[in-house]
Amino acid sequence: MKRLFLLLFLFCLLFLPFCEEIQAQAAESNQSISLNVLGLEYVYEHPLDKKFTVTGRGGLAAGILWTKMSGSYTKFDYLICPTVGLESRYYYNLEKRFVEGKKTANNSANFLSVQARYYIPWGMASENMKIRENAIVFSPSWGLRRVLNSKWIFEINTGLNLWANDFKLEPAANARIGFVL
Repeated sequence: MKRLFLLLFLFCLLFLPFCEEIQAQAAESNQSISLNVLGLEYVYEHPLDKKFTVTGRGGLAAGILWTKMSGSYTKFDYLICPTVGLESRYYYNLEKRFVEGKKTANNSANFLSVQARYYIPWGMASENMKIRENAIVFSPSWGLRRVLNSKWIFEINTGLNLWANDFKLEPAANARIGFVL
């Protein structure tokens, strides 16, 4: 599985075109801390070209599950584990936003992305939730990123999750609010 993760990283680097001179409307390097719906992570995004970036992520992912049992009894299960990830992004309307005079700071634009995430098999879990060994997820998605002011970022994306362990495919959606460091 680690080899698969390394191959995805190498593919991202080789797939992207060689760097050109980065202009004002080009993708920017930035670091942020973001709060997901169920997690917290550190993000470093680095441009490889005017529209392409590679993003490294590390943080905590969480999962919760409420189950209604017989009568008025409900059951609560939880899971918290560390994750690391690598994402390749293509900001397809960055130049258009720049020409129209819209904000492009901190890569405020729409994007297509492919992400690989590894769920590290240690953490905390309730009795009925198990942390899977070597859980790797590949996620192609579409999203948008907007700057709320000079330091706050809002992101949403939607796509698919492909679990590499059992080749399970499921829909995915995420919302993040981040602070640029």
